[in-house]
Amino acid sequence: MTPVIIAKNDSTPERVHYIAVTHHGAIRSEGTTAGEALDAITDQLPEAERDFVFVVQQQTRPDALFDEGQIARLRDLTERANRGENLSEDEVRERFALIEAEITASAKRSAAIFNALQK
Repeated sequence: MTPVIIAKNDSTPERVHYIAVTHHGAIRSEGTTAGEALDAITDQLPEAERDFVFVVQQQTRPDALFDEGQIARLRDLTERANRGENLSEDEVRERFALIEAEITASAKRSAAIFNALQK
């Protein structure tokens, strides 16, 4: 399984732009839609990793699973990394921990939706 994060990046009302990044940050792509960014990153994956891609589309609203502080900090670290700034080792670890927390929150939201649909 290859986790992929998709998020709006440097978007304006006139121009929406999405970035897709593998959870380890080694592979990145961009697109004018989330689907375009996902297609572009999938094309870059090794053949063996293309069968099952787990997608987390970054939500921009806080909730009980990923709060406003976490969203703001992840956005700050990601924007800095995207600008080519060198993050400290602690900041890199923090960024990946926040990404993992966001993936976990997304999985919990998905499970809640699935459980609600089973009723």
